[in-house]
Amino acid sequence: YHLEDAVHKGLKVLHQVHSEMRNEVVALLDEWRTVISSVVCSFQEIFQSNVHRQSSRPECDEPECKDVHITTCADVCNTPK
Repeated sequence: YHLEDAVHKGLKVLHQVHSEMRNEVVALLDEWRTVISSVVCSFQEIFQSNVHRQSSRPECDEPECKDVHITTCADVCNTPK
């Protein structure tokens, strides 16, 4: 029984370490997801501003220039996590 107990204790420790590490990794991933989402939204706002500025210029009368459909950043960035 001694070997069986040692193996059982080892597996319990391994399981505990795995659970702790998993929780830490999940927390880090969640933190980075938030940071990346914020950066993406900032870039999207800049892009939309540039598109709006470019398409409102007088020399921009081509249909391709006017026919730009962009979802708002609020649609993308304010969705429930």
